[in-house]
Amino acid sequence: MFFIKKLTHTIQLHPSYFTQNYQNFLAEKLYSDVEGTCTGRYGYIIAVLDTMESLDISKGKVIPSVGLAEFEKKLTHTIQLHPSYFTQNYQNFLAEKLYSDVEGTCTGRYGYIIAVLDTMESLDISKGKVIPSVGLAEFEVKYRAVVFKPFKGEVVDGVVTQVNKMGFFAEVGPLQVFVSSHLIPSDLSFDAARQAYVGYTSDEIVSIEKGSHVRIKIVGTRFDATDIFAIGTIKDDYCGVQT
Repeated sequence: MFFIKKLTHTIQLHPSYFTQNYQNFLAEKLYSDVEGTCTGRYGYIIAVLDTMESLDISKGKVIPSVGLAEFEKKLTHTIQLHPSYFTQNYQNFLAEKLYSDVEGTCTGRYGYIIAVLDTMESLDISKGKVIPSVGLAEFEVKYRAVVFKPFKGEVVDGVVTQVNKMGFFAEVGPLQVFVSSHLIPSDLSFDAARQAYVGYTSDEIVSIEKGSHVRIKIVGTRFDATDIFAIGTIKDDYCGVQT
């Protein structure tokens, strides 16, 4: 017997997918995870009937141990608007200015602002105040955004971008993490010819080189006004090269 059933599925999202289109990734992951599977309680899941627009997606919660989430934050940004933009569509200009000003930036307090979730219609825009000395109008815009802020002890997945005898750098979404040679297991040694850390097991060669996918535990962070720096280790359990 075929019937329609309302179901719930939990998805973990990597920080690299924290973009304005993160809901598309969630929808695609849902379809690939559940369609064609079978549960003892409900039977075979033949097809998901919802589109991305009709899915009921909850607010994300950060998973401290691995840093997978879509983390939503309510923020405020001040925008000054030139009189030439004082038209009926001034809110469109404010929305475009907001996206260009904040998306892809970093603050020490909130971390990386990956994407603004609000559209022009849902932004909370204050009444403008004229600045007498310059003739510009100042607006406060409240918006929801996906942010990414790493913390000590968090385990993250990244891609190696540079390797040298001092260690290697890896990108975790917008964050760059440095892993010192002292925080790399002793069974991996630096090979100058290959520009890689290489180790040998009984049945395979393990290599950390440019493009390798690695799992790193963050052991320290430094927050500047416009950037975040992190140091990691791969000596911890389940860290290292991911195949």
